[in-house]
Amino acid sequence: MTARRQTLLKTDSRRPAVNVPPPCNRLPSGKASWSGTLRYARAQVAWLLRCGALLAAACLPILGREPLPGDQVLAVSTPADPDGLPEAAGLFAVELLLLPPVEEEPLLPGEEDALLPGEEEALLPDVGEPLWPAEGERLLPGSVVRLPREGLVLATWMPGKAVDLGFTEWDGRLRQGWSLPQASSKFFLAPSFRLLTLAGPQSKELASPLYAFSLSAEWLMQLNEAWTISARISPGFFSDLVNTGNDAWRLRGGLTGTWQFHPHWGLQLGAAYLDRNDIALLPVGGLIWTPNAETRLELILPRPRYAYRVNQNSRGPLGGDHWAYVAGEFGGGSWAIEREAAVPDVATLRDLRLLFGVETIGAHGVNWRVEMGYVFERAIEFQSGLPNIEPADTLLFRAGMSF
Repeated sequence: MTARRQTLLKTDSRRPAVNVPPPCNRLPSGKASWSGTLRYARAQVAWLLRCGALLAAACLPILGREPLPGDQVLAVSTPADPDGLPEAAGLFAVELLLLPPVEEEPLLPGEEDALLPGEEEALLPDVGEPLWPAEGERLLPGSVVRLPREGLVLATWMPGKAVDLGFTEWDGRLRQGWSLPQASSKFFLAPSFRLLTLAGPQSKELASPLYAFSLSAEWLMQLNEAWTISARISPGFFSDLVNTGNDAWRLRGGLTGTWQFHPHWGLQLGAAYLDRNDIALLPVGGLIWTPNAETRLELILPRPRYAYRVNQNSRGPLGGDHWAYVAGEFGGGSWAIEREAAVPDVATLRDLRLLFGVETIGAHGVNWRVEMGYVFERAIEFQSGLPNIEPADTLLFRAGMSF
């Protein structure tokens, strides 16, 4: 145990003192009773267990395990098994290293999994999201807190007519984050997968299905109480798994800054690099207005959104905050494909979407979303110069779950 940790344990009055009995080096005499021998053995075992617990607590910064759900970590993460039950040493370490849990503010609909143009995850941080350590919290130098792991599953269907193009889309993502409270920043890694299947006569020149694999790294830093910046890079592979040349590899990313100039107003400016054949770089910016806890208006291009909390109920399996919202999206992407007669090409899909949805921010950590929308300005362009395809407008149906 380091000197710093020893000092911390001695000076923190909130933690109960740990009375460690001194080891006994003398065995009981032969005249001692069996009960005395048992008491001696129990004292030795208790002393060894406490020494082991102290040693485990000292090694926690090296182990880098996860904290218990809802705990605010004072030093580094504490051990937990795959079922979420703490280990024996972890229980002792939690008593020594954790402060009382801090209640988190409820999420707004879609904040944890909003999409930017061309399947970009949100580069838009929450205005005023607290990255500073909580008041009265003491952190050791270099402390890193592992954040709860997040997951997302989405299913989207755009029906096609007898002479038009429709498709079905499946999206999945996992995201793991780490918080560096002393640096007022967070870091996230998020692998994602997308499967797109096409249907209709116009899909003959397109390979089906189309795949997208990517790994996103995002850094979020709060410079002060008013300014927050977010930087993100996302290398990916977009292909039909037949054409696997250089055109299948794409590097996306973005940089945004948010200025909270008023308790209810924020300004966001930045750019998103999509690495698409039709649009490579797209500006991102606009105003965010939150007049109260029930209303949020994001006048941000290219994904504006208005959300209103219609109900709040924490009872039952579907309990939580219930939101209704309307939003706009810029969809599509570029994929490396192989057309008929083994001709390599790149197909770029593009459309605009107007969505109406409801979402439940679950009180038990599971969120549900259902959306219906109208899709227009649809187009499919080919790098080889093949005539573009302009499918008719259609509807969109989407359902998803995040956890």
